[in-house]
Amino acid sequence: MRRSLSRLAVAISLVLLAASCGGGGGTGTEEATPSPCVTVTPGSDGSPTPTPTPCPVIDATGSPSAEPTDEPTGESWKGTANVTTSAVWPGAGTCRDGWELEFTFGVGSDGTIEGQGTGELTSAPTCPFPITSPSWDHVEIQVLGEEIGGGFSLRFALVSFEPADGATYAGFVSMFGGGTLPLVGSPVVVAVTGTSGTGEGMWQIEAAAESASGTVEVSPA
Repeated sequence: MRRSLSRLAVAISLVLLAASCGGGGGTGTEEATPSPCVTVTPGSDGSPTPTPTPCPVIDATGSPSAEPTDEPTGESWKGTANVTTSAVWPGAGTCRDGWELEFTFGVGSDGTIEGQGTGELTSAPTCPFPITSPSWDHVEIQVLGEEIGGGFSLRFALVSFEPADGATYAGFVSMFGGGTLPLVGSPVVVAVTGTSGTGEGMWQIEAAAESASGTVEVSPA
């Protein structure tokens, strides 16, 4: 069952030890268990100290809605993104996984872009420690952005994920801006030539040592 993001306040367990959702690090022999969202503040010795805080929900004006939008209107496009992600867990090592996104979007008369899509886990997470919670394997996304000279500027927004009790151990959440409102990632510029377009996306949450990168391709729907 698709779960809206408004239900993930307790379950959006990632974005490690930074201003996003995450799990604590560990040693190579400890079990890794995702934690609630955290805020990182300086400790007495100056090192970052995570403090649990409620996970955000998307309900602010201008933020992605809790459910995918209807079919796009206006000029219609479709696209894919093949993404690899990584996250460094302090004291434990690096987790990696891979995703494929498929989406459609419409371009309004004012150049505004709205659309929706899905993401499927294509490469299961590999981590240097045991994983005790199931990994996310499906997400619902929104596509936002605008038409620019020679192409599009696209942003992806997280709407929901499955399984509901799952976690993401690598850097997939960096595509969506981490644990701050709204959950919308940085833009990727897609250059269009003729009837196809390509762009190289790179997303990063520096404080959590999380990143994602991949090729975004679009064509008329």
